Formats: sequence, structure tokens, C-alpha cells
Amino acid sequence: MPAQTNSRVAAGTIGPFKFIQTGAMVASDPTSNPPFTGGELTALQCTGAGVEILGIGAEWTNAMMGTLIQTSLLPQGFPAATKGQGIRVYGDGEETIIMVGSGYNVVNDQLLVSDASGNAIPLNPTATTPVQWIGARAIEAGIAGDVIRVSVVLRNYVSN
Repeated sequence: MPAQTNSRVAAGTIGPFKFIQTGAMVASDPTSNPPFTGGELTALQCTGAGVEILGIGAEWTNAMMGTLIQTSLLPQGFPAATKGQGIRVYGDGEETIIMVGSGYNVVNDQLLVSDASGNAIPLNPTATTPVQWIGARAIEAGIAGDVIRVSVVLRNYVSN
């Protein structure tokens, strides 16, 4: 059964369709709107395979309607959320899209982890990182820069 809708508050800038990790905030941050009182419901864009993945961020941007057409920029040029804004996080068992990381190819049914930019790259079972956090399973294939459909699968992988 798919997870419930998972809403978080961005602790920094998060791009659309990126792997998401728990954010860290100071005990009180009065500069944010609304003010934060803790970091447990905050989120950041993932920073690599060794970071626990919460899910995949929203498929859309926070840009005003019409901005994308007017500027001819791709959605990746606009954030899904900036510090203090809410963001939808797709959880375990849900389907969504994610971008394939630079220099990688993904095949159908492959387990995916995060690169340093929150993009999807294939799990490397021989990596020297003792624990990698799996965030998704590919539903379709893609090459670097493609946006592919995935099923969110959240678990860790411990290499021997």
C-alpha cells in the first residue's frame, strides 16, 4: 500500500524531482516564514548515496504560471521549494519521476541511489561506501539528464 502524502518544509533550496533527505535546522529560526521550531519535518535535496533518503520531491516548480513559457527555461531551472516553503515528498510505494544523474545510464528495474545533486544513479554494489541508501526502482530506462518514471523504494544497502 502506498505511503501517505508526505509534506515537509524546505530547509534550503530544493529542485524539482530530486531525492530528498531530512533537513537540519537550528532550534529556532525566526528568519523563516513561518518560523521553524525544529528540524524533524524539514527537508533538503540529497547530497549523495551515503545519506538516508526520505523520498522524492515534487514534480513541479514554485515558479509563477507562465514563467516557464516566457523564459523558455526547463523546469530544473526553477526550484520546487526554497527555505521555509512546503514541499510534497513522494514516499515508499508511490510512483513519480526523477532525473538521471550526469554520466549515468539507467535500465528498467534498476535500484537507484542519489548523486551529490539529488539525481538518480544506479546502485553500485561494489562501492566503498559501507551503506548506500536506495531511493527508487526504475520503471523505465533513461540516460543522463532524462527524467524517468520510478517507484519509490526506501531502504539501505550494506556492501560486503
